[in-house]
Amino acid sequence: MILKLGWFVSLISILAAGCAVAWATHTKVIQNQSEEVRVIAQDAFSNKEWELSKEKNLEILSEDPEDPDGWFYLGLSQHYLGEFDAARRSFLNSKAFGHEPSIIHYNLACGYALQGYDQGVLEHIQISKDLGFPVEAFAENDEDFRDYINRPEFKRIIGD
Repeated sequence: MILKLGWFVSLISILAAGCAVAWATHTKVIQNQSEEVRVIAQDAFSNKEWELSKEKNLEILSEDPEDPDGWFYLGLSQHYLGEFDAARRSFLNSKAFGHEPSIIHYNLACGYALQGYDQGVLEHIQISKDLGFPVEAFAENDEDFRDYINRPEFKRIIGD
């Protein structure tokens, strides 16, 4: 009887160890897949493949809906695709989950500029500047602000 019990305990131990190894392997595969998705998303963004970047960032967010970088890069991809309302929501989610707020407000101003919403442009470029984003260094050469760069109220904010 003791011999049979020992054999049974050994079998259970081997099965438990096998399950633990299988779970660890599965977890590692999932982590590698997640990292691969992030690399593809970043490559797509770098190569200005906005649809692919959007798709992969949505995939990242399906795994971690509180990922501030996932929301940020989704917002940028949506912005470049002309999906300004969606980009605005993504940027605000990014800010809510901890992304640097000064750049969020800069990008919100960019979207408002491309939509011709003067109040949104001026409000968010001012907030961005107040939060420490170097708007002076970026806004003058940013195509998004081409219709605003010579306006006195915009120049006052970004500096002459």
